[in-house]
Amino acid sequence: GDGGFGSSATYIELNGGKAMAVDLDTKFLELAKENQLISNFQFANAEALPFDSDHFDFSFCNRVKAK
Repeated sequence: GDGGFGSSATYIELNGGKAMAVDLDTKFLELAKENQLISNFQFANAEALPFDSDHFDFSFCNRVKAK
């Protein structure tokens, strides 16, 4: 997640696209979905996404916090 309640996913969806927001901590994404800011989210690690390689047209990672 981008720390902005799925704001990148919201931008994509408002401009006609489909988005899947992912994060290791989904509490903010759950709030964003409840408030209809995003339509889809999933608990997932950006380093090992649980999707087939051809599932999305593109992907990007925003504000990664490395240990």
